[in-house]
Amino acid sequence: MLHCINARTLGAGVLCGSLFLASCATTDSMTKEQLGIAIGVAAGAAAGAMIDDDSGRGAIIGGIVGAIIGGTVGSVLAERDRQRLAQSTGETIMTGEDQEWSNPETGVTARTTVKETVVETREREIPVLKDRVQRVPPLEFIGAEYRTVANSRVRGGPGTDYVIVETLPAGTRTEVLGRVIDEDWFMISRDGVGNGFVATRLLEPAAPDADHKPASAPTTAPAGEVVRASVESAETCRVVTQQVTTASGHSEARDIKACRGPAGWEIVPS
Repeated sequence: MLHCINARTLGAGVLCGSLFLASCATTDSMTKEQLGIAIGVAAGAAAGAMIDDDSGRGAIIGGIVGAIIGGTVGSVLAERDRQRLAQSTGETIMTGEDQEWSNPETGVTARTTVKETVVETREREIPVLKDRVQRVPPLEFIGAEYRTVANSRVRGGPGTDYVIVETLPAGTRTEVLGRVIDEDWFMISRDGVGNGFVATRLLEPAAPDADHKPASAPTTAPAGEVVRASVESAETCRVVTQQVTTASGHSEARDIKACRGPAGWEIVPS
């Protein structure tokens, strides 16, 4: 059986372009091309995860490159066109906006369009610090880096009646694992481990090119026992269609699916 593979764990957080197989399908039920895509996604995600990019683009683009290499479209594209296709597909997945490009040197043209956007619900297990997190409510996963806009209290649950476990100085960058459904609270994490909740008004998305981190910003996960907690999740999923035409007139279309999980966007081999 193939299991979900985490693309990377870094000090800045877990950014995942992971192999994410629906219902953990066995290789016996997969076609040869599906297996190739699955293996390619895992390998590409691992490579892409090494790109130092706080926005998560490196990990997901690496996963898309792997999917392209593992599929039939990869055999007719030069490496630079594979990379360009992966980048445009990643932008379409993350922004929901169509992308179009051409390479006059190779004669390749491509267009990536959103075929479908849905919200899927499922049960997940996530790692949390037992001594800090008192409750794990239903979450809409985000998996992105934010920064505090003021001194921010981190609490053990989504509410002011929960114990304060830490205070983050203004300007601190932190991972946001997800937003509590129907409540104005984010669950934050460090090194991929959930460690508390911050009111949404106190956090804003961190600019991808901002490299300044205050000296007071935490760099390692708080000490404590890590346990796996079951959570009901709402995950935004997009199916993006890649339409590629080569100089010889050969045209091919295929779909790439990705869902936004606790560590960001994840490629889902079909």
